[in-house]
Amino acid sequence: VNVASKKVIVSFPVGTKKHVEYEKETQKWLENKGESVAYLKEHIIYGLPQEDEIDEIAQKLIIKVSYSGNLNFNKFLFRLFMFDPKIKLIRKLVYILKLIFNLLTNPIIYYMVASKKFSENINRAYLTINANKS
Repeated sequence: VNVASKKVIVSFPVGTKKHVEYEKETQKWLENKGESVAYLKEHIIYGLPQEDEIDEIAQKLIIKVSYSGNLNFNKFLFRLFMFDPKIKLIRKLVYILKLIFNLLTNPIIYYMVASKKFSENINRAYLTINANKS
C-alpha cells in the first residue's frame, strides 16, 4: 500500500464448505493420477479464510470486499488444464489449444463470474485497499 499509486488488490480463495470439499475431492483425484499441486495440500492443512474472517479484516482496515468465481466451472477448468498428454507432439498441440481456448473465452468467463455476492459457490475473494497518498 505504501508504494501503490492508487490501490492494492489482494486475491485469495474463500473457505466455504463447498470450496473445502471441492479441494479435498480434487486432491484425491490428483493423487489417483499420481499428480500433486502444492497449494491444494497447503489449503487442506492450513485452511482457507471464511466469510466472517474476511469481513472482520475488511472492517478493521476499512477496505472493499468483493467475491467471484463458480466452483463447478472452476472444477471443469482445473481438470481441463491438468490434462497433459505424455506424447510430445500431442502435448504441444494440446498446449496450443489451451492457449486459444483462454484467449477466446477469458473475456466471456470473466463477465460471467466476476463481482458475485457471497454464496457457497464462489471461490475467490478480493480485498481492495486504497493507497493513502498525502
